[in-house]
Amino acid sequence: MEINDNGIKISGGGSMNRYDQNVKKVMAFLKDRKYAPSTLYTHKSCYEGLRSHLKQTKLEYSFDEALSWLECRSGCLGKRQAASYRHCLAQLDDVYRFGSIQSVHLLYRLPPYRMLSDQLLHELHMFLDSIETENMRQNLRIYCSKFLLFLQEAKISSIAETTYVHINHFLNDDSHQTRKSQDAYERAARRLLAFHHRESGISIGLSYTCDKQMSPHIQLPNEMPDSAIEEVTRLRSESLGFPLSKYHDAIDGYMDCLKKHRYSKNVIKHAKRTCRLLYLFFDMHGTGYSLELSLLWLSELKHALGSSWKQTRRVLMQFNQFTMLGDITPGKVFRYKDTRLSKLPGWCRDKVAEYLDIRKKEGMAKSTIDMARSSCVRFCNFLIAQGIPSFHDIEARHLVLFNRSDPHATAEGKSAYNVRIRMFLEYLEENELSDKPLLHLALPCQYADKERVMVVLNGDEIAKIVDFCHSSQTPYELRRSATVLIGVRMGLRASDVVNIKFSDIDWPKQTLSIVQTKTLKALTLPLPVEVANSIYRYVKDGRPHSDSPYLFTHHKVPYGKLGRSTCTQAIQSMLDGNTCGGFHTARRTFATNLLQGGVGVGTIVESLGHSTDGTVNKYLSLDEKGMRLCAISLEEAGILLPGGCPNE
Repeated sequence: MEINDNGIKISGGGSMNRYDQNVKKVMAFLKDRKYAPSTLYTHKSCYEGLRSHLKQTKLEYSFDEALSWLECRSGCLGKRQAASYRHCLAQLDDVYRFGSIQSVHLLYRLPPYRMLSDQLLHELHMFLDSIETENMRQNLRIYCSKFLLFLQEAKISSIAETTYVHINHFLNDDSHQTRKSQDAYERAARRLLAFHHRESGISIGLSYTCDKQMSPHIQLPNEMPDSAIEEVTRLRSESLGFPLSKYHDAIDGYMDCLKKHRYSKNVIKHAKRTCRLLYLFFDMHGTGYSLELSLLWLSELKHALGSSWKQTRRVLMQFNQFTMLGDITPGKVFRYKDTRLSKLPGWCRDKVAEYLDIRKKEGMAKSTIDMARSSCVRFCNFLIAQGIPSFHDIEARHLVLFNRSDPHATAEGKSAYNVRIRMFLEYLEENELSDKPLLHLALPCQYADKERVMVVLNGDEIAKIVDFCHSSQTPYELRRSATVLIGVRMGLRASDVVNIKFSDIDWPKQTLSIVQTKTLKALTLPLPVEVANSIYRYVKDGRPHSDSPYLFTHHKVPYGKLGRSTCTQAIQSMLDGNTCGGFHTARRTFATNLLQGGVGVGTIVESLGHSTDGTVNKYLSLDEKGMRLCAISLEEAGILLPGGCPNE
């Protein structure tokens, strides 16, 4: 077995010798005319496969036999490769019949580079001159030549004449055997267009468009409904105050802002793609930037985005916040559904909103504002159901009826809502929005005190928590261990645990100093070794890298402060959900353990951060051992019971 100069395997025999000689003529012809390496490789593979077939079947070459061989292999070849092989066989047959390749079979395989016009060739060389390595220049010349030839066939004489429609047609018509090859051609076209954006001033959007990951979400103007086009026209003049060049510069600033807040690479990638798609929309319609246009674009694209439209909407809202403030608020929630308040009629919605704004200015906590909103909305919905058109028409009988019909599982819940509604009614009376100055008194807000059975953690549950803390490894497990141990060993409320800052811990003195969220009373407690070790493990191996001053943070961007419910979830996960009273059970357990350990009531009051010992007395009922020591007989107490059977 021998190898000829072209790398094709040969064997003895006159017919094979002639075959090899003709193949050699074809390959030499292509090399002399500087055909692309990919073309030479295709010819070599075709001729080698045909030669192997002829040798195995012991047949002599004929064009019919060659076509028969190609037909048998068509199932293994792609459509483009099969067409290329047929052209290779036609050139070989020309050499057999005429001694040279005929002109009719030359144009099809002529490299795209040699078919470009002088202007496109000049623009290609401008781009290639900016590439540093020779190997990269050769590859880009091949890839970009095909793209430019497509434009030339579309009657484009210069890259500056390229439009979004041309790019869209190129992406739809371009076909390759593998996705990898297709991506290589598209990347080259993007680099070429980006270069001419910098040099010639063509739109950078053309470079963004040449990407099949973005093309399914690109809506050309002729694909949009007339109603949407009319809305774009209406908003165009207003949007030009924020020109497209300024919008494009803001994209980079927004990306830097996301990186500053430590968003993940996938989130940043999605945000960049969204902003670029929006740029294409603005550029195609000749508008500037505005939030209204952004949301209009999203509404038209919503069906194509699927479930990711919510994330896309968040990007749009966050970007708009960045354009106004120069920064973003990672924890901000951008609601996309109408709230219960927004659904109310204007006569009551506006007054409730004004009242809530006043409460915010008074420094009320978010939970307080939310409770006031929920109460007022429920009351307003009742008024609407009763056909009341304004607050002036409210009478005492309406409040009585509301109190009777208001569904609440407990008297405490009903009273909590009534208190908030009474405060709102007082606001209406003070602002002369109600003709009855004492109307709020018709709504009761008192209920009988209710005694509850105290629930604490038993020995088995404490042991289970300790075992969990010792075996915790993952970041979430380490965080849960630290939060629950602080509750069990130090008796802090959940609201105080999530508010602990690094500055609150004095490591040399081993103390924790906080201002309690509920009572605003300062509290300093010793930091048990077990708790300190758990905090250290969490900070070292579990806490994400974040500039947040809070000890406990979310483990996902934006790494904000935790909510109180996280503590409840932590203790429930340790005990498989078998807890009554939530995280506050840990606080009760702490106080009860102190009592059972012989600690005085005064010390317990200070440890819990209470102002008086009144709330500590309820823990005494749980100290069964201590209560038994206080028991005396009826006779010792001076209580004599008449009757009964005398002892004999």
